[in-house]
Amino acid sequence: MKLRPSAPPQLAAPAPSIPQEPTVKSLVHLGLVAAAIEGLGLVERIDKRLPLEEGKGVEVTHGQRVKAMIINGLGYTRSPLYLTPDFYADLDVERLLGKGVESEHLNDYALGRTLDALFAYGTTRLFSEIAFEVAQERGLLGKSLHLDTTTLLLYGEYPEAEELAQRKGMEEMPLPTYGHSKAHRPDLKQVVMSLIVTGPSSMPLWFEALAGNSSDKANFHDSIDQFETFNKAVQSTEDFLWVADSALYNQGKLKNAPIRWLTRVPQTVNKVKELVYQSDDEVTWTALDDGYKAALYTTKATREVWALISSKQAYKKELITFNNRIVKALEKAEKALKKLSAEVFDCKNDAIKAGEKWAKTLKYHEVTFTVKTFERYNQRGKPAKDAVPDRINYKLSGVISDDLVKQVAVQQQLGRFVLATNDIEETGLSADLMLSTYKEQQDVDLQRTAGCRTGFWLC
Repeated sequence: MKLRPSAPPQLAAPAPSIPQEPTVKSLVHLGLVAAAIEGLGLVERIDKRLPLEEGKGVEVTHGQRVKAMIINGLGYTRSPLYLTPDFYADLDVERLLGKGVESEHLNDYALGRTLDALFAYGTTRLFSEIAFEVAQERGLLGKSLHLDTTTLLLYGEYPEAEELAQRKGMEEMPLPTYGHSKAHRPDLKQVVMSLIVTGPSSMPLWFEALAGNSSDKANFHDSIDQFETFNKAVQSTEDFLWVADSALYNQGKLKNAPIRWLTRVPQTVNKVKELVYQSDDEVTWTALDDGYKAALYTTKATREVWALISSKQAYKKELITFNNRIVKALEKAEKALKKLSAEVFDCKNDAIKAGEKWAKTLKYHEVTFTVKTFERYNQRGKPAKDAVPDRINYKLSGVISDDLVKQVAVQQQLGRFVLATNDIEETGLSADLMLSTYKEQQDVDLQRTAGCRTGFWLC
């Protein structure tokens, strides 16, 4: 008998698997920020200077924490540091900060330790060392350094600031206090940010916090001295041309300063007044590009080159403002004349002197006065024809008109300014080069605005 093969055993069908919900992690624009930081090697450069001991529960290095704070600052959420874990809760933290990093690692204790380490090392020192290193590696160092400051407004009283500043080793801490407000908010306390940029990319090399009542006239020279010391410390052979606005110009400090400099000379200097108030016929102009013209002057005593610059674009803008000032000055003068004309004088000479004194206060107008006589009687009623007045009073009456001599003298200096440098050999007495170099000063404004938004917490 032939046996049939047995049928294979029936296997139970596997239970259908329930798909898990996908976990979505976002990078948004922050991936670009992280990539830029990685390209600069910022984390490695910070860890080299601020190492953390391994084996003590350290999950995130100081460099990674700084990177996390920068990304937080550029997240456009204005999230405070203690909420950093919440900021990263829905982000792909490992892709942004490194393998094994979780949002819980970025708590306020960890970030606080990093901020303490940054302060102990010196925020300006750390920033400048890394920035200078990157600039040298990538060929971003230019021939000039541009220096400027801005103010950052603070809301609050900060009563503990002075107490902290008096502690040992913290005498140089920048105090939030009242000072000259470039933001036109004198009611708020502030701190000052000093910034130095260089090269065609206007790369920041110096980033420093200063007290809110500090003056640029002192800040500029202090910052230059500190940077020159830093430049020698990093064994750099660069010899920069320093460029800054008119606060830098102090002949007492610049005369023997071992630096090359270019700056705008303040309008308060008498020699500048003489130059800018010249008529066009008195100046030997050289035409430059973009509506500029210039005239060079040399001073042998101080070995400086001065360039009188005239800008057609600036002239047009300032002329509009100047005409508005004339109109407002006329309105103000008419009100004052009406008030003066109501005054009663006992002496004709007193009336004339009062008119002449007031006329000297007019900037753009002149006035022609006539003196009116008024007979006064003590007796009430209409005086008799042969009555003798008891006293005679005087009043002024005037007509205001344009003083063309004054107006033309002011108008012809519109759009003019003076640049000065001690870099006679390098500039080759070229007003064009002086002007183009000084105009790069506007790049500091752009960089310091970006610094206010992104990186000032480092200071």
